[in-house]
Amino acid sequence: MQRGRVLLIEAETKVADRLAEALRGKGYEIVVCGEARAGFETACGMSPDCIVCNIELPDIDGFWVARRIRT
Repeated sequence: MQRGRVLLIEAETKVADRLAEALRGKGYEIVVCGEARAGFETACGMSPDCIVCNIELPDIDGFWVARRIRT
């Protein structure tokens, strides 16, 4: 049974893979993005139940993502 959709915005592949694996094991659908802009665009298109976002991303910081999603 699927619990919900989680958007994971994380540039470090190993970290993203481990988090995604753990969340999938708990029944969540996971979508992974490696950059802030891509994560924001994905969030707008999919309306995730939860967003897990790293603060340090290669293009823009995670605070930018949070501010944009809130507005």
